[in-house]
Amino acid sequence: MVQMNGTNKKKTRIGLLVLMLAVLVTLPLCGCKKKKHAPEQMLDFQDKTYTLGVVDGFIFSDTVERTLPAANVKHFKSREDVYRALNAKAIDGVVDDEPIIRAILRSSDEVALLDGYLEPAEYAFAFPKDEDGEKHSAEFSAFVEDMKASGELAKLDEKWFGSATDNKTGIDPDTVSGENGEIIFAFEDSCVPFAYYSAGKPVGYDIDLAIAFCMKYGYKPVFKKVEFTEMMNGVATGIYDAGCGAITVTEDRKKEHYFATADYTGGVSICVSTREDSNSVGMFAAFRHSFEKAFVEGDRYRLFFRGIGVTLLITFLAVVLGAPFGFILYIMSKRAYLAFRGIAKFIAWVLHGIPVIMLVMALYYTYYKDLVTGGIIAAVIGFMLMFAEFIYRTIRKYAQTCNDGKTEKDYYLLAIDSKEFFKTIYRQHGASLIEDVCEGIITVLKTTSVVGYIAVYDMTKVFETIRDESYEVGVPMMITTLVYFLFICLISGLFKLRARSARRKQKEVEFKSEK
Repeated sequence: MVQMNGTNKKKTRIGLLVLMLAVLVTLPLCGCKKKKHAPEQMLDFQDKTYTLGVVDGFIFSDTVERTLPAANVKHFKSREDVYRALNAKAIDGVVDDEPIIRAILRSSDEVALLDGYLEPAEYAFAFPKDEDGEKHSAEFSAFVEDMKASGELAKLDEKWFGSATDNKTGIDPDTVSGENGEIIFAFEDSCVPFAYYSAGKPVGYDIDLAIAFCMKYGYKPVFKKVEFTEMMNGVATGIYDAGCGAITVTEDRKKEHYFATADYTGGVSICVSTREDSNSVGMFAAFRHSFEKAFVEGDRYRLFFRGIGVTLLITFLAVVLGAPFGFILYIMSKRAYLAFRGIAKFIAWVLHGIPVIMLVMALYYTYYKDLVTGGIIAAVIGFMLMFAEFIYRTIRKYAQTCNDGKTEKDYYLLAIDSKEFFKTIYRQHGASLIEDVCEGIITVLKTTSVVGYIAVYDMTKVFETIRDESYEVGVPMMITTLVYFLFICLISGLFKLRARSARRKQKEVEFKSEK
């Protein structure tokens, strides 16, 4: 085998470095794929070379079949999926309600609305075909007519469909008294700006209408987020009292539902992407554009800072409250009366066996769901109990290894007090104890990444919000992952410094004892 001398190794390293730099420089310039001409009118989709995205469950499939019978149609389960496909250039256009497309246009310059309608449409609230449904439908129709006559409907239109971005908030439905009973409104929450969730509350054009209607007639509004098909079936069978969120009035739907007077007029339209292919603009330019869209536009970075704050708050409180609780559990298991020792060991055993995410979910949905900060409270309690059990287990492990368990036995027999007991553990296992505590804190921090999907508006939930608003997935996910990684590195680094100091002291003690 031929061995490389120092000079050859140096040349090899330089050659590899030059090659890597050449790849990095030329990679953004790669991609000379021929661009397909973007559709300019709806009839262009009669050409099979273009693909039209359609969300199942709405009327769009039937509309396309009637108006563009030769179109190449690709079906999707949700609006989120179809617009993500359009953003990724996997399809050439999306069929959707014109007012919803216009709402997207306000927050994105990468989507264009083609002229005209595939067919005009009216949007209205749907009610069951029963006595209560007929009554509510008549009341709502009268309410809409009054809103039109007074000009309030036009103001509502300007609020939710206008260009302003700082007024997209609504009335808290919990503040409505409801002396005449409640009305359950079902809605499909991807209908921005008709009905969607923002900061954990339902908001939108139709949501404002529903709340204002209930305030006038003395009903208590209750909102249920469901899939569109489930909403329509649920209203038809009387599970829900009303359905809202850009529901198109059709003759077929009139057979199973009462419809109030239309509160919005529009139609089914097509939007196309104006985004340049990343192969054409270069990798770095595409990343910069995605970053600006995900975080800079609309000051979305503020949402991210808010999410970071909630994540750190949950971790901090869980550790600060959980550590003393873990100490108390251990002390009770050794120094208390027999009954209390049994209770402490039982609590530690139960906490050890329960998955923390199930504990947080149980706390939230059982006790705190109706509170504004309920998600944070549930998360703090759940992770506090998890960290307390970890502290209990860690103390027990190191106590058993101190002089082969003699220290723990002396503590149990009241031969030494608690202060001296914990000092002895730290003197003998300080560095290892610090490293274990660090791992426990990191586990809490990493595990908080799942609570956003329950109720907490932390980094995970912020990622979901940014993804829904910007239709960007990669960059928000990368940044979220990077932030967690940096937090973990920071915490680990701080504890490593403390562990090194503990090791030095431990060696000094061992050296003195040997002498």
